[in-house]
Amino acid sequence: MTAILIAKADGELVLRVELDPRTKLTIGRSPRCDLVLSAASISRHHALLFEHGGVWRMVDTGSRTGVHGPDGPVRQAELDPDLWCRIGPAYLWLVDPKPPEPSAPPNATAGAPPVALRGELIERWQRGAFPSVGGTDGDDLPGPRLMVMDEDYRPLRRISLRHRDRLTIGSNAVCDLVVDEPGLAALHCVLFREGRHWTVADTGAVGGLRVDGRAFDRRRLRPCMPVHLGTKRLLLDPVAFVDREDEDEPMPPLAEAVSAAGIEPMTAAVSMFLDPEEPGSGATGQAASGRIREPAWPADAPAR
Repeated sequence: MTAILIAKADGELVLRVELDPRTKLTIGRSPRCDLVLSAASISRHHALLFEHGGVWRMVDTGSRTGVHGPDGPVRQAELDPDLWCRIGPAYLWLVDPKPPEPSAPPNATAGAPPVALRGELIERWQRGAFPSVGGTDGDDLPGPRLMVMDEDYRPLRRISLRHRDRLTIGSNAVCDLVVDEPGLAALHCVLFREGRHWTVADTGAVGGLRVDGRAFDRRRLRPCMPVHLGTKRLLLDPVAFVDREDEDEPMPPLAEAVSAAGIEPMTAAVSMFLDPEEPGSGATGQAASGRIREPAWPADAPAR
């Protein structure tokens, strides 16, 4: 199974986390992140890891020190067994990547509705016609919904977010949500869950994202706060923003997930990520290096 390995600068492996293409991994010092790295050089909300078109990407979500690849700072890094990236003192790279899932070719967007889901494009490509969607997706489900509107705030599409962890948005047919908008990047932004909230992050696209005329890298969405995507508007449906059934049920932290999978608790692993000049954090426990299957060390990564 595809996994991300995390190591210190000297090459010592600290943690292996298995990845599901349908999910994402938020990384930072905040205890609300999926992967918490306790180093002063890492921002509270530093980066986002997600899969897009068969490629796992690390996006800087407005951090102070950035994301670094083999050639220096990058806004977005593609990871594989030979391409690593660095966040503060932590080095990350992939092992055992899976082949990408089938997707529609780029020309499948020709003649598509202004807003379409990837599954609809695949079905149209396979059958030669678009399914009848009626402009909604999961409208009868409780929970948050994303509304896509035109510049006059006329609804174009309403999409349930109840069973999603993230939603890639762009003009390319491999995006989860494909939007027909002049100047929109192939992968323009990512909408992702943080606990009971939803956040949108710019992936470095020209034009970016704006709220009230101001550009931003990362922003938590709130009802009645439209995000400008060219002439389109993204808005959380204020009526269905809170799922009352899940309101008091927090999202399970990744620490519990990796512990259930037989890996040492996350709190023990992240204590290893301390900058050289930082004193000990007081955290206890040992890193899970004894349970990590070592891969081939990337040739251009720091020497052991």
